[in-house]
Amino acid sequence: MASHHFPDNSGTRLCGRFRFAREPQTVDHHFEIGIGEMDDRAKQNSITGFFDLEFRARPQTRDSRMPSGRIIWPLVESRVVSIGKTPIRLCHIARCRHALRHCYHRPSALMNLPRLYPILDTESLVQRGVTMETAAAAFLEGGAGVLQIRHKLHWSREVFAAAKQVARLCRQAGVALIVNDRADFAMLLEAGLHLGQDDLAPGDARKLLGPGAVIGFSSHNVDQLSAAGSEPVDYVAFGPVFSTTSKRNPDPVVGVEQIRRCRALVEKPLVAIGGITLENALDVLGSGADSVAVIAGLLPQAPTARSLRERMEQWQLLLKIKIV
Repeated sequence: MASHHFPDNSGTRLCGRFRFAREPQTVDHHFEIGIGEMDDRAKQNSITGFFDLEFRARPQTRDSRMPSGRIIWPLVESRVVSIGKTPIRLCHIARCRHALRHCYHRPSALMNLPRLYPILDTESLVQRGVTMETAAAAFLEGGAGVLQIRHKLHWSREVFAAAKQVARLCRQAGVALIVNDRADFAMLLEAGLHLGQDDLAPGDARKLLGPGAVIGFSSHNVDQLSAAGSEPVDYVAFGPVFSTTSKRNPDPVVGVEQIRRCRALVEKPLVAIGGITLENALDVLGSGADSVAVIAGLLPQAPTARSLRERMEQWQLLLKIKIV
């Protein structure tokens, strides 16, 4: 057990890793534990063993920025342990990044997405001479609540190594990582998955990733948006809202008014994407989108770690404005 001191109050969450050892496999798993919480249904299941934990505290307020389902670890009874001088009751795993098949899954009624959905588009980053790891670290330092890796070319060993570093940074920050298109690399990185219309079907992706993984799905017109509502996904993207240079063959622009007209077609959280900037983001959110996905709008012309962090901070400050 790690020897750290945390405040003994219900506003603290513990974030870290456990190793689940059960024949025939051993699984390392990242998680977040709520202090003093207990789900009655968790008491109805039993499993033997409670394994070594290493974790750190982080404020509960960041939890609302983490889009995820909820995984309840099935404990027969809560367990009191000592962390430093403080007795802590560990009884409820509030959130896991990647579900284990033997865990009891209780999905959130609706995912609570952060208002900004930053995308690390590797082609755009290369054009501006910045690495994926540098951009990810800067965005996380600037307050990003989720990150997506978008890599449309061959996943070389070099790209995968960089993605693993980004995944490590996200785990340390307690922030969700989403991988665009590739379910295989999402599984290897213990990340969520974002699917396009021509990618693996959402139902098949759900079978691979399990009930606790975050899965998003792109749509580009009214019919696709309507159909996406019945898919086993956690959020739906809709766009391009404006013209964009991030896609080589973009779909027709849908516009802000189309978001307003179509919002009622899907109950799931809606992410608007395509050509969104600091100047138009509030209009997009005001039309009914829950979140705005941004690529180019996060990248200064000659980006440095400092300028990337400052740009992210600009976005965070803008999106604190109340939409009426």
